[in-house]
Amino acid sequence: MRFLYTIASIILALLAVAFAVENREVVSVGFWPLPWQVVMPLFLVVLGAGSIGFLCGGLVAWWSGRRARAAARRRAREITQLEAKIAVLQAERRAEAVRADQAHLRPPVPALPPAR
Repeated sequence: MRFLYTIASIILALLAVAFAVENREVVSVGFWPLPWQVVMPLFLVVLGAGSIGFLCGGLVAWWSGRRARAAARRRAREITQLEAKIAVLQAERRAEAVRADQAHLRPPVPALPPAR
């Protein structure tokens, strides 16, 4: 899996470099409500907008998964507690079995002679 991630990363990096080399024209970018205009290469505009979109999408996905992550942590704590209880019960059961086995191995108690 790590190998596929590395290959995909290399391919994406090569595509970004090829795009940047091919789109070096200068464009003027205006931010509508503001009076500013920024002059920058086209590849910076496109790759910057894509990066900002990617980060915003990742943030939305992370935020929407918070309930699932909290439930998973809660379930993990509950599983840990239940496993501890199971271990205690199994230890008690083994101790009972040992006591029962030892009770069967003890010699019978002799009956007392009748009282006079």
